Parts: sequence; structure tokens; C-alpha cells
Amino acid sequence: MHTDNSSFYIFITALLLGCSLYFSQPVMAAQLQQPDCRRLLQWAGSYQPKETVQLTPKVTISRFMQDNITAPLFGKGVSDWDRRDFSQARSALNNCRRTALKNRDKKTARVYYNAMTGLSQASAPLTRMIQNKQLAQQKVKWIIDFQKVPELPTLLELAQRSLKGEDVRSELSKIRLRSQITDHVASLRQARDYLTESETSDMIERLAKRETVVRAEMQQNATAMNNLQQQLATVPNNSVGLNKLAQLSQSPALKEVSRQEANAFQREIQTKRWAIQRAMRQQAVRTAAVQAATPVSVVQRFNELLPEKDVEDVSINGIRPGISYQQAKNKLANEWHFATGAGGDLFKFFGPINRDVERYKKQYHRDGGIFEFKTMRGKIGKVHFVEHYTSHLKTKELLTWLDKRYGRPEKSQNTSNGPMLSWEDDGTHLQITVRDNIVEDYRFRRGYHSSVVINIVSDDYLNYLKEADEHCRELRNKPVSELSIADKQAVLNGCKTP
Repeated sequence: MHTDNSSFYIFITALLLGCSLYFSQPVMAAQLQQPDCRRLLQWAGSYQPKETVQLTPKVTISRFMQDNITAPLFGKGVSDWDRRDFSQARSALNNCRRTALKNRDKKTARVYYNAMTGLSQASAPLTRMIQNKQLAQQKVKWIIDFQKVPELPTLLELAQRSLKGEDVRSELSKIRLRSQITDHVASLRQARDYLTESETSDMIERLAKRETVVRAEMQQNATAMNNLQQQLATVPNNSVGLNKLAQLSQSPALKEVSRQEANAFQREIQTKRWAIQRAMRQQAVRTAAVQAATPVSVVQRFNELLPEKDVEDVSINGIRPGISYQQAKNKLANEWHFATGAGGDLFKFFGPINRDVERYKKQYHRDGGIFEFKTMRGKIGKVHFVEHYTSHLKTKELLTWLDKRYGRPEKSQNTSNGPMLSWEDDGTHLQITVRDNIVEDYRFRRGYHSSVVINIVSDDYLNYLKEADEHCRELRNKPVSELSIADKQAVLNGCKTP
């Protein structure tokens, strides 16, 4: 079933207001004192229908009902009475009237009756006054406690003017708030008719004090937000700027302004963050291009990798053919801090973990290198090492250094991948390829432009491969029926025993 939203909000507001008024009353209201008939007769005798006093613009009562008269008699002034109190006072007068009638004192009974009439006439306007005063007090409290929005100072100002009798509805219509607060402000104009001058002045004073505080806070918040805007405008387009944005987004000042203003500033921060990230990416591309175009020397790196000066003793920091595979594996883990690659001991790849790769790239403009081993009977037969660089290489400088270190190579080829040099001494073969502007493994090495490859192989491993090939050839030439299960397995493994 369709329900009109405005009617629904009005119903909810009225319900909440009624509940708040109900629960704002004392659980056990002070009972009226019960004066004796003598005192009641003295009070009732002061009733004069034409002697009235105006409490508020719309509430006029008989003078004998004033607080300064009723409070000493009943224990509380009539302005604090509720319907039950009026009923109790009327019952007290009526009981005394009946007593007078029993005593056949009609004159005294008439005095009581007239006072009851005056009491009844005052009951309705006084009840309306009390209810409207409570409503006005609750609405003023709601307005004072309303959330901090940019419109709050204006609401507080209009509430004061409404209490002074001004019609502020046209100005309230310009305030776009999804709340019944504007209705409360407008209705204070009608509530004023049921408020005493002192009550009206007190409410206006409370609203004015709150307006002063809110305007001061908002001015302070505006100054703080202006300071944040100035800081945002000077944030640099680098990582320092990103850290500064993180600080600005957590500024305590954002908790003191409206949600809309805080969200708007957060959007500005995000826009600036995207701009910085974009600028940093562009700068990284430009820096990489400059690095790639500037050749680097790798002589120092080769001094570290190949400490031995003789080919027969050559190793990559102690890793060479002839040592056990387990020894090489331990050395890479403990000294190089390399991890085993995919495939584990089956493929025997080793390299730095990702965070070290990024550190090498940033600090040394290289990836740290990758090892691959070929083994025979648990020992290293061939060491394959490749390292990638983010720049071009000073190839001639490296070739000169290699010539001085190991002498003229037995073989030298200028291949399409770059110069490939080979040395051999006492059963050890060393081969070095310098691939300037060529990446060995382009699938996993984005951002790199050159690479160097070092291969160290022993004659023992070459003979092992030769023997394995000959053994496999013999097995393949046999009839299948003559092959044992071990023979078939050997053929599948290339007749190798890694």
C-alpha cells in the first residue's frame, strides 16, 4: 500500500515528540497539598470574574489563580499543574461545597461553586499553555542539539526571530535539509503565544548563545579547512607528497566539519593522489629511458662473479662443476639468499626473491641473476648463469677486461645476440655471452634491456653426456622384447643419472 512520505514523517515526528514529552515528566509528580475548607474558603472568596491577569498573549486567567496565590495554598503554582492537579483542586472545592450545603450554608456553598467555575475556566487555557511551553522547550532543545551542518547558524538565528513573532517560513524554504527541524523553527512563532515574556527571553537567550558558539566553531573550522587546502595545494608530485596526502586525509579537522565538506575534501585528496601517481609513473618511464640509453660498466660486477684468474679454477663465487648439487644449493641459500624456482630439484632453477629483485633493480640496475644447474650423479656438471640489466652495457670495456683476465679466447663469435667468447683449460670450459640490448628471458624481465650469460662446463660432464648418448643408442637398437624395465626407464631419462 502506498504511503505519502510527508505524512509518514509528520506522524513519526509527532510520535517522538509525544514520547519525549511523556518521559520528560517526573515519574512521581508532586501531589497537591490538601488545604482545609477554611483556607479554601478564604481563597475561593477572593475570586472576582472580572479581575483577570494575562500570563501570555493567548492565556488570560482569573487573578485568584496566579502562582503567588496558588503556590502557598497547594504547594505548587498553577503554571506547574497538570490535569490531575486541576481535578484534585476541583474535588477539594466541591467537597467543601457539599459540607456547606449539609450545614444549610448556601452562601458559603455559592462561594465554593463560583471558585470552581473560575477554576474550570482557567483549566483549558492553562493546560494549553503548559503543553505548548513543554513543546517549545523540547523544540528549542532539538534545534540547539541539531547536528553541525553549514545551515545551523541560520537555523538558530531564524528560531530566535520566530520566537519574537516573525514569520520566517519563506527563509526556511530556502534551506535544503532532509529533516523536520525547519518545521520546528517555524512553529515556535505559534508557541510564543503560550509563553511568558521571561520564558520567551530565556529560550531566545539559549538559542543566541548556541548561535555564537556555533559560528565561532565554524569560523575556527573554516580556518582549519583553509589551512588544509593550502597544504593540499603545495603537496609535491612524489612519494613524499603521497605520504602528506595520507596525513591530510586523517586530519582531526575533518571530524569537526560537516560530512559533505569532509567528503568533498577527501575527493580532492583522491584526485591529487591520482595525479601524483600518474606523474610518478611518467617520471619512472623517463628515468628508465635515460638509464637504458646510458651504457653502464659491468667490470666490477664480473670481478665479483668470477674471482679466479685461471679458467681451470673458474667459478661463480665458488659455484662450479664438480661440487655436489647439495653444496651448491646450500651456498645459494645461505650466501646469495636465493630461493628455489618453480619445479624445485627437477629443473634446478635458483634466483632472488621478488623484493630483492626490486632492490637490485633500484640500487644496482640489475636483477641479481638466475642460476640453472645440470647435474650428474649428484654433482654439478654445468653452471648456467644469466643476469639482466636495465641499461645498455659497455661491451668493449668488458671484452678488454676478459681478454686481460683469461687471455685471448679459443673461440670468438659475433652472433646476432652479441659477442660469444669461449675458453678451455684443463677440462674446464668457460663461455661468456654479452647481449647488449637483448634480454635473455623477456617473459619475466620487463624493464630490462641487456643481459650477460656465463656458462661453465666440465669435460667430465661432456663425457657423461656422450656416454649417455651412446648407451641410449645401444638400447634403442635392441629389440623391445630384450629391454628390461630398467632399460626402458633409462631411455626415457636419456640414459642420464642426475
